[in-house]
Amino acid sequence: MRYSALGTNYVIRLDAGEKVVESLLYLCEREGIGSGFFNGLGAAGEAELGHFDPSSNDYYGKPFIHAHAALGDKTFAVRGGHLREAVVSVTCEVTLTRFRDDIGRKKDEAKGT
Repeated sequence: MRYSALGTNYVIRLDAGEKVVESLLYLCEREGIGSGFFNGLGAAGEAELGHFDPSSNDYYGKPFIHAHAALGDKTFAVRGGHLREAVVSVTCEVTLTRFRDDIGRKKDEAKGT
């Protein structure tokens, strides 16, 4: 992973064989990023998706990074869901914007979410 910081923005490049979620978690820990948002594009050779199950009020796989992904194949079929992990097959470029403050998340007992 290579990245550069431009104020509160990070430009990130991942190469073949690198794991997307693992790399982003590493960057957030290294740079002390508590919250923000990102988007990216690239090619993945393998990926694992999950989804939110409202009946159990839980995420499968307990993602630490809340990322949605749309993954297509050579037949143009697309699968989407919460990205648990993906391994880059060629390259992946990500831009991340760091929030000044940690926004945190709290469980809403009234809604059960």
